[in-house]
Amino acid sequence: MNNIQLWKKISELLNEQNISVYALAKSIGVPTVSLFNIKNGSSKNPSVFLIAKIAKKLHVSLDDLIY
Repeated sequence: MNNIQLWKKISELLNEQNISVYALAKSIGVPTVSLFNIKNGSSKNPSVFLIAKIAKKLHVSLDDLIY
């Protein structure tokens, strides 16, 4: 999965759950820039650890988020 597809899923979940990117970053303990790097493609290969934290916070499985 590329970052555009990953961000699309993250963005949809954020919208559904009424969570901002800033709130997500704060709640999972990462700098906001880490999430924006996924969004804008600067992070070519985000870590599984980061994606797992995002999935957990958004109440989806890692598989649901990346596939």
